[in-house]
Amino acid sequence: MAKHAGIDKSARAAQEPSAFAPEERGLVLVGGGRMDDGDESIGSPGRFGRKGRKNRQGPEGGSLGLTIHQKKSRRMRRVLTAAIILLIALLGALVYFSYMWITVGSLELGQFKIEQEVREQPSHDIDELKGDDTKDNATTTVKKTEVPGLLSLLGKTQEEAINLVGHGATVVSSIPVNEEGNPVKMNVKLSLTDEPGDARSGTPTVYLGLGWNGMVITAGYSVATSSLGYGALSFVDAIEKEHIIELTLAEAGLAVAQGSATVPTDKSLYSTYASDKTTLVEEACSFSGTVEQGGAPYEWSSVLRYDYMAANASGNLADTIRQVYVYINIPAALLPPPPPPEPDPAAETPPA
Repeated sequence: MAKHAGIDKSARAAQEPSAFAPEERGLVLVGGGRMDDGDESIGSPGRFGRKGRKNRQGPEGGSLGLTIHQKKSRRMRRVLTAAIILLIALLGALVYFSYMWITVGSLELGQFKIEQEVREQPSHDIDELKGDDTKDNATTTVKKTEVPGLLSLLGKTQEEAINLVGHGATVVSSIPVNEEGNPVKMNVKLSLTDEPGDARSGTPTVYLGLGWNGMVITAGYSVATSSLGYGALSFVDAIEKEHIIELTLAEAGLAVAQGSATVPTDKSLYSTYASDKTTLVEEACSFSGTVEQGGAPYEWSSVLRYDYMAANASGNLADTIRQVYVYINIPAALLPPPPPPEPDPAAETPPA
């Protein structure tokens, strides 16, 4: 019986499932799944501790508690945030380039108007081109000053010339001249302080060239064209239609025939442009000649100058600086004789 019982016990043990069989060690999960001992998702000391959960991951690698809808919502928020940042950057760039376009366009438009007016060389004033809001003193035709009699200053001393000029003539500078062959030995500049000055061109000025004996042998004068009553004429019109050179010399005492001053046909000879080769900066032209008067030939010279620097900066042609210069030289026959040569001390010393 004992032997039979032992056999029965061994057979019964063989029929019982082993506690270490892999298929019997798994845990049945809710929903019919199975978890083996190697799965550390539940009950693993590395995953859980007394202080709470750590890095708990769902079956698809995402955080537990986030549904598919929430994940899509998170991605959508990130996309929308990036799109908003990009849109703000584009709007900022649009505002900046719009401002630059408007600013540069305004400057170019102003420069275009200036150059168009200069090229067309109209006979009318600036207010006819750009409206009454651009008028200034240069557009009026009211004469505010008189040209001094330069011819009467020749042959006078400096003090005599200052008294003849009047109008508050004040010496501004006296510069010695030391050039071989030049009869002028001193250049004196007089400012006519009693005369109304132009806001941009300053006060009218008289220039005296003195010979070695202090006699005036050349006399000059500069003034803003507006002070002489000339409006905002184009450069060519002022010379060839208004005859500003000849009329100014006539007021100075020298009769020069109209048409003596003409503008070169090649505009590049009297025009200066900026580095861009298109922006007109200045127009200036010099003239000269000889006139027989009182039985003696007088040499004259003149310069008309239009400075467009201020006008280019403001876009307003009325800011152009327009100045005329005239000079009269004493005839060579009336020049004082050169001073006698200084004696050589070595030649005067008698031989021992």
